[in-house]
Amino acid sequence: MSQHCSRVDRDGFHVPSMYHVERAYLYQTCSQPFQCGSLREISYPFWGGNRPISCGYPDFLINCQSNVPFLNISSTSYRVLDIDNPTRTLRVSREDLWETICPTLLFNTTLNFSLFDFSSAANDQNITLYYGCDTRGLFRGTPTISNQFNCSVNQSNSWGVYVAAEASGLQNSVLCSSNIYVPVNRTAARGLANATGSPDVLRDALRSGFTIQWSENNDNCNGCARSGGCGGIMREGGVCVLLH
Repeated sequence: MSQHCSRVDRDGFHVPSMYHVERAYLYQTCSQPFQCGSLREISYPFWGGNRPISCGYPDFLINCQSNVPFLNISSTSYRVLDIDNPTRTLRVSREDLWETICPTLLFNTTLNFSLFDFSSAANDQNITLYYGCDTRGLFRGTPTISNQFNCSVNQSNSWGVYVAAEASGLQNSVLCSSNIYVPVNRTAARGLANATGSPDVLRDALRSGFTIQWSENNDNCNGCARSGGCGGIMREGGVCVLLH
């Protein structure tokens, strides 16, 4: 096993090795959480801001842009609305659906299941967004319906429809070219199922986000982080190192 030794200068004083200097620096750096917007105390397994990658897991970068924390999962950008370390959960919202309910690219909400999963304890519910719909069969003389919205993408106008659950018979009355599934919390789903739902209610529901759980698994690091007894935590060559 290699030794990391200090050297002695001409006056007999011990000069710390670069190894010890680096570890001392990482001790100081990794022991400090960082803040982005309303999120405070962002710490292991996350890194970003003043915390280098050695202080967390590579796929857990919190990218703070204009005081908004973002996390990239499977090439999809999510706004991080809340972090709960004791339960290892995050509340996130899809960035592509934050400003508009009519994204240019349509895809389902997917996760990297080796690191994240949907939280069963949260009881979030998928809603379905249908795009490119012919809703004439649904109107039956009524000019509008509460769960209808208009999209203008690439200078092309089309109708969309959302449902808070799989609606039996919807496919028989509405023809749509595509659809995507997006989780929302239960309160938001109830609001969307209400007869007074509207595109504004849909926007609010999508912004309210849904809960996911991270599954980064290192008992030493996690136990130390929960206890608050570590000066810092860093990763060295893919191995968790506790800095005391």
